[in-house]
Amino acid sequence: MEEYLIPVQCDVCGSSVIKGSEGETIYLCTNKKCYKSDASWPVHGIKAELDALNAELETLKMVSSSVGNIEIVTYHYTGVPEYGHTAGYILIKGKKINYARLENDIQFFTDNESDFQLLSAYRIKENVMRMWNLLFKIKTLLGKL
Repeated sequence: MEEYLIPVQCDVCGSSVIKGSEGETIYLCTNKKCYKSDASWPVHGIKAELDALNAELETLKMVSSSVGNIEIVTYHYTGVPEYGHTAGYILIKGKKINYARLENDIQFFTDNESDFQLLSAYRIKENVMRMWNLLFKIKTLLGKL
């Protein structure tokens, strides 16, 4: 079993700490007014980060009232997930546009020239890339829970 170093005092309020029970966090603050006295204190920080990332993700979906929402409908990994090798499609104004993402670039595939104009006019590529980066951060945070 892996041993962890338990601090002598709480890094928030300076009170003494005790070792957490099985299934709890590594240590708990003895000061009941401190948020680290709650056994689920590590989740609170992650939840706040998740809420902020989800809020940013929602704002990215709203490109413009004339374009509507960008929605990453389906995707699958085509290579190493950590490097963002994915493929799938997005919906813009009900139009399905296929894409592939390799590392830091996204390629869209469509036969319709007006789709390419729509993609460039509203900086869809940049927004989809930012959305993917946020989704990866969210996935990483969820892995910590």
